[in-house]
Amino acid sequence: MSLLVATGAVLAGCAGEDGRPGAGATTSRATACATNGNGAFSESTFLLSMGSALGYFRAGIWEPYQSGQLEPTRPSRAALVGVGLAATQSSRDVENAADNIARDAVLCDALAAPLAELGELLASLGAATDSDKVFSDAVDPEALTAVAKAQALFNTVVEVSREHGMTITPTKPNLF
Repeated sequence: MSLLVATGAVLAGCAGEDGRPGAGATTSRATACATNGNGAFSESTFLLSMGSALGYFRAGIWEPYQSGQLEPTRPSRAALVGVGLAATQSSRDVENAADNIARDAVLCDALAAPLAELGELLASLGAATDSDKVFSDAVDPEALTAVAKAQALFNTVVEVSREHGMTITPTKPNLF
């Protein structure tokens, strides 16, 4: 089974109560906003976490996707390994950013849903890259939409952050 076939299967299994992917985590993150809205939000921690997540995503996932290394019929195995590494680190960074914004009621309301969905999407990409999946000969073309959806979610987070006076600058990871 290929990486992106497995990713599609993992994403299908992440449906929330209403059947939409990620809806369960979005609900729990919204609850966290209500209960954690009065702590010490650290803008620099948020920006560093999101800059790292965006840097890993772009270098390890988006650029190979754009350059055709994740082509459905003949994916680059090195790119698939990079996807796993980048997705795992990006997912952790997004989770750190989401935990941080839970301390600010305004930002939490604005960013909790896209960060929760993005974190789930990246975690599923990372989990779907064990060795038996990396050495396949095909990628499910429909699963490639997960990469495009993650890019769209990153764009949403960057734009909403900018509207709140914060500029997310991607950091280039040393891995790629």
